[in-house]
Amino acid sequence: MAKLFRTAIMGPPGSGKGTISKRIAQNFGLQYLSSGHFLREGIAANTDAGVLVKGYVERSMLVPDHLMSRLMLPRLEQLTGHSWLLDVKG
Repeated sequence: MAKLFRTAIMGPPGSGKGTISKRIAQNFGLQYLSSGHFLREGIAANTDAGVLVKGYVERSMLVPDHLMSRLMLPRLEQLTGHSWLLDVKG
C-alpha cells in the first residue's frame, strides 16, 4: 500500500502560499486544493453553505470554521485514497 501525504499550508493573503503550494503539489504529485476555490465553488453552485458563505464574503468577514468544513469535507472525503496539499487562507 502506498503511503498517503496530506498537509495544509496556511498564511495570510499575498504571503506566497498559493505559489509555493502549487509547486510542491506538482513536484510531489499531490492533488492541489485551495480554501478559496472551495468558497468560490460553493457560492457559484448556490448551495445552502454557499449562500451563507456569500453573506460573509460580501461583508469582508472571515468565514466561520463550521461553514468551511461544510464546503470542504465532501471533497476531502472523495480523496480518501489520494495524497493532497491544502492551501488555507488564515
